[in-house]
Amino acid sequence: MESVSEPSKTPARPPQVTAAAWMIMVGSVFVVLMVWDRIAGLHSLDTRKALESFLDEPRVKDSGLQLGDLLAVIRIGSMIAAGCATAMAILGYQTLQRSRGARLALTLLAVPLFVSGLATGGYLTSAVAAAVGTLWLGPARLWFDGKVVPTADRAASATHAQSRPVWPPPYDPGRTPEPGPAGPEQPRPPADQARPQPGWPPATPSQWAPPPSSRYGVPSPVASGATGARPPTLVWACVLTWIFSSLAAVVCVTSIVVLAQDSSVILDKMHDQNPDLAARGVSDHLILVVCFVTCAVMAVWSVGAAVLAVLAFRRKRLALYGLIVSAAAASLFCLLGALGSLVVLVPLGAAAATIGCLVRPEVKAWFD
Repeated sequence: MESVSEPSKTPARPPQVTAAAWMIMVGSVFVVLMVWDRIAGLHSLDTRKALESFLDEPRVKDSGLQLGDLLAVIRIGSMIAAGCATAMAILGYQTLQRSRGARLALTLLAVPLFVSGLATGGYLTSAVAAAVGTLWLGPARLWFDGKVVPTADRAASATHAQSRPVWPPPYDPGRTPEPGPAGPEQPRPPADQARPQPGWPPATPSQWAPPPSSRYGVPSPVASGATGARPPTLVWACVLTWIFSSLAAVVCVTSIVVLAQDSSVILDKMHDQNPDLAARGVSDHLILVVCFVTCAVMAVWSVGAAVLAVLAFRRKRLALYGLIVSAAAASLFCLLGALGSLVVLVPLGAAAATIGCLVRPEVKAWFD
């Protein structure tokens, strides 16, 4: 006997969602490539001439903005745009799986991507942000809410079903059967049989319902009565996050203490690597401010990543998405830092391994 497959209860994905998700993923990849090219050519002669012409404008000249400050702003904005684009490229794939948390994370990242993308031209970043906005409109919103998306074929079939007469007609105990056009008149049943008897209509047997199962036909953990063990890949991702976030926090705090006690070592090293800092308008005060702010932000980021790992370890779905975004941004910063030191390849590999562990199917199934 052939088994009859149950129809899927998951609503079909609208084409608008598919197009928006692919636009987000592909556009984010191109944003990262543009930022890489932008940072690599930031100190080129053409870029300096373009920025100097911008600084020569009367309004900008009156503000006291120097070339070094403008270069620092462009670099920081470009790195923020690249970090947001890297995370959105990963979250764009999650939206194809009808993840509402990924849609919310994309919406939160679209704002800094659009603002910081002005340093890289703003065209691709605006297109990616607009694609994120379409995920909240029309059929896409209904699909994420788990509702059936109305289509023209479905509406036409529903209208046809309403206009079609019902046959056989519903039972009416007071209706007298009409004789057929050619047949003899049928005998009427006795009065006591015409009335419905006690217990009429007969009780319909309960319909059999299949046990709840996953999309692959395997009984879900809830149906089988088991909560499911924590996947080892999630444990490894959390352990890697705790180890490297702790090391990063210790290094950042130590750097702040060293800078507060004696900043001449850092300043001398910076001037040795680039003797033209003073000519470019980069003062020692600006260098120290950037170092302190960077170390403080990195320390807070490391503590936040460790907290997200704890929440993801305790089966919090939003913490899982936050941990993926944090690891993606860390991998991007390590990739940019690898141009100056090969030691950064170690945390880069750890961040990549963390992302690979978090996007495994067993991890997603455990959170589901």
